[in-house]
Amino acid sequence: MEKSIIKELIVISGVTCSGKDTLVKKLKSGLGLKPIVSYTTRQPREGEVNGRDYHFISTDEFERLAPAMLEYDVFADNYYGTLKSDYDKTNRVVILTAKIALQIRDVINSKLIFIDCDDDVLYDRLLNSGRNNIDIRLEEAEKERALKTLFDFSINTANLSEEETYNQILKDILCR
Repeated sequence: MEKSIIKELIVISGVTCSGKDTLVKKLKSGLGLKPIVSYTTRQPREGEVNGRDYHFISTDEFERLAPAMLEYDVFADNYYGTLKSDYDKTNRVVILTAKIALQIRDVINSKLIFIDCDDDVLYDRLLNSGRNNIDIRLEEAEKERALKTLFDFSINTANLSEEETYNQILKDILCR
């Protein structure tokens, strides 16, 4: 697909390990969307780069930045948030919790996309990812899912490849 100006903010939400980061990378390379890089107090995972994947900061630094943030939330005992100034541009995509995504829609023209996967696939992905707090993440997934009917679009990635997920987003969501 040809890169074009997308004036709506594309907001990606969904359960942990559903493929949100992978989808954002595909949207970045395929459509030229620019990710809004969130700030977080969690530790970087293997392969993550500060400033590309997240801005990894201390809790004290996060609390100092909080007044400049459009939104922030706590997930798995860590803060996540984005700066107001990052939303003043076109061709943007951001990953937010479902609760925050719904609040953002009231403030910014946006298209909300919920990414889900089946529980058995989710559990396997969590185990294979080496992430901590699996029980907490499964509980959070249920809270996120409870809000997905309020989103503009929802897609289950359990039986889709990365390419199929991306193409489905393009066909059913971004091209409407």
